[in-house]
Amino acid sequence: MPELTQLERTLRILQRLITHDNVTVNELYDLFDRQEPKRTIQRTLDSIQASHIPLQFTTGPHGERHYNIHRAFDFIPIGLSPDEILAAILLAQFGDLFQGTRIGRDIEGVFEKIDQLMPKNSIAITSALQGITDVLHIHQPGMVEIGSRDQIISDLFRAIIEKRNCWIEYKRGKEAKKNAFEFHPYSLLFHVGAIYCIGFQPFHKNWIYLALQRIRTVSLTDERFERDIEYNLKEFLKDNFGIWHEEPVDVVIRFDREIAHSIQERTWHHSQKIKSLKNGDVELSMHVGPSAELVAWILRWGTLAEVLEPEALRDEIRKVFTEGAALYK
Repeated sequence: MPELTQLERTLRILQRLITHDNVTVNELYDLFDRQEPKRTIQRTLDSIQASHIPLQFTTGPHGERHYNIHRAFDFIPIGLSPDEILAAILLAQFGDLFQGTRIGRDIEGVFEKIDQLMPKNSIAITSALQGITDVLHIHQPGMVEIGSRDQIISDLFRAIIEKRNCWIEYKRGKEAKKNAFEFHPYSLLFHVGAIYCIGFQPFHKNWIYLALQRIRTVSLTDERFERDIEYNLKEFLKDNFGIWHEEPVDVVIRFDREIAHSIQERTWHHSQKIKSLKNGDVELSMHVGPSAELVAWILRWGTLAEVLEPEALRDEIRKVFTEGAALYK
């Protein structure tokens, strides 16, 4: 076994202390293949204790010390790899969403600690983390400001984890009046720059979405609700084009060859099938709810998209185009 530096010896001892209880000098002596003197091991333990690392010992039979490290000290800092830094940068995008809240400040604190783990010999990587939004940024026009909803987010998350029944005061759209109702929160959903809480409303016996910015108060009760074991968020959203639910129907849309590549390059819905036509156009088929979100998505393509089926959706698009033409007449 090659001779160890003091740092290498200390790190190996710390690793052992973190993963094992009641570590003795004799045990560490065997760990080092009996190549490190017991006096050297003991001096290293004393140095660790003098470095304000929470190392404690109890005295066993024959005066042998049994060392334990406080479990709050649960990792030894190591450098981050480029892939880990990329994962951290992706996580940082939530900082914008939670800006001005305690969660946002906690995210900032995490990145202050991550900065200490950056490879000190890599100026490029360090610069990348310091300029996170210049390296990778998720652009979300219309992002809702949630800074004033700090306590509401915390209460909803606690209610979800603890299965706590709660009362919600909620403002619906243009209505000035606030509605109060009983609510069983199941999930928080991030969608198009906003946060929604999905849950069950016992009085009406239905599932609803609540936009965070419209929730005025959340009051947790001491009552627990029994979570529906069949609830699965992925399945819940499966037939939706966005988040709003409509009974799914077979939808067929023809897209002009000018934008065919934009349609073919993406997955718009799990049920989609894309057929290329001889003239270069493509047909997109989906089994999906014909919600207002689907209508808005079709309209974004203007005259380069034509709904072929179902007729009701085709009529809806025709109506919007007609009313829009009258508006700009």
